[in-house]
Amino acid sequence: GRRYPFEHYEHEFKVPMGSPADTVLEYNIYCDSDELEEYIYPVIYAVPRGSNTTFTIENLNEFESMQITSTRKQDLQIDCDNCICSWGKNYANVASYSSIGWSEADSIYWFRLFPGDNPIRITGNVDVTFSYDAPLKKVGGWL
Repeated sequence: GRRYPFEHYEHEFKVPMGSPADTVLEYNIYCDSDELEEYIYPVIYAVPRGSNTTFTIENLNEFESMQITSTRKQDLQIDCDNCICSWGKNYANVASYSSIGWSEADSIYWFRLFPGDNPIRITGNVDVTFSYDAPLKKVGGWL
């Protein structure tokens, strides 16, 4: 099949120290891809600042959000492409959906990016990193 080159991106957003639990921060992720047939589903690394932390990540392009309740003060990896959540990186300890406050698997919104600007809103006392590979199908981009 056809293959295209990819560019890897990471965007890290940190909540200022001493912020309240209901802190709301807005950012923009520019996705430099010209892939128009599929969405880009990132891996999200979330680092809650305490146990029993609830946080929300919204994509304001489509007014959808994912809300997570972490009962641990432990890093959480959310692989939006493969629909897997795990405590720690590299799928070391898979987290059940119920352990992060999700009850119905078929109603979960998996965060995704569109080509161009993606205004996002993060609510809660959590540091978040988005990691993804964006296909570059520009003219001359065939491998």
